[in-house]
Amino acid sequence: MKASETLDFLATKFEVPVKDFPDGGFILGSGEDEVRGALVTWMATPEALQTAVDNGLNLIICHESFLWYEREEIWPYREAGPFRKAHDWKQHPDLLLTEFARKNKLTVLHIHYALDRAYIFEDFFAQLGIREVVSGSIYEKVYSLPRPMRFAELVEHVGNIFQLPMLRFLGDENKIIRQLGNCWGGVGLSSNRYFARRLFEAGADAIICGEIDEMAFFFAQQCGGTIIETSHCLSENYGIARFTRELGEFFKIPVHFFEIKTPWQSKNFRN
Repeated sequence: MKASETLDFLATKFEVPVKDFPDGGFILGSGEDEVRGALVTWMATPEALQTAVDNGLNLIICHESFLWYEREEIWPYREAGPFRKAHDWKQHPDLLLTEFARKNKLTVLHIHYALDRAYIFEDFFAQLGIREVVSGSIYEKVYSLPRPMRFAELVEHVGNIFQLPMLRFLGDENKIIRQLGNCWGGVGLSSNRYFARRLFEAGADAIICGEIDEMAFFFAQQCGGTIIETSHCLSENYGIARFTRELGEFFKIPVHFFEIKTPWQSKNFRN
């Protein structure tokens, strides 16, 4: 099979043709490359690339950007002196990843929007047993809980399902929650606050997120909403894993899902 056929396969899942996908594409190699096998992952870390090589898989499909695209800033944002680009540092991750991929003749395909739309968004809430949509479309949806519950009970439910070392949340633990907004992945970040505002506006009593920052907590607080943070990669791994299975079944080639886990550690300093 050609590498481009993976994009054609995704385009059959909804009405948007490949040429109109708003982001992603081939970072290394091209759609004409022959695929012996594929590794699909949330992020193409060095460990993911090594796993692909060890298993003879030459197509890497990553959901997040392959490169970091470090922003170039000039005075007064940076220290005065000769400007140095990110790649002037020989240990920059972008250089090391690219060198490894080229050395091992890997084709790298970045698919962001299409995976969110076709798999990731719905699969996050499906893990929680939440499927009934009451308003919204595409991936701005408010869902009805199977039954009303106190916010504290919802926090416990989410924690038990995802088994993370910690959950961050905001809100009155006695508030009754009937409707939930889905802010999977990084959609809950303050840079994407449009999504949270729309969900609160549409009647969500609470929002369950992948990753959020403190400004997003303040925004939710000022909206009068309650919010739970899980993990960016965890919230998206479920849909990526399903895409991996379906890709292998459709093309009859080896396709491996490489799970990326939350990189942070936590410690409770309270007695």
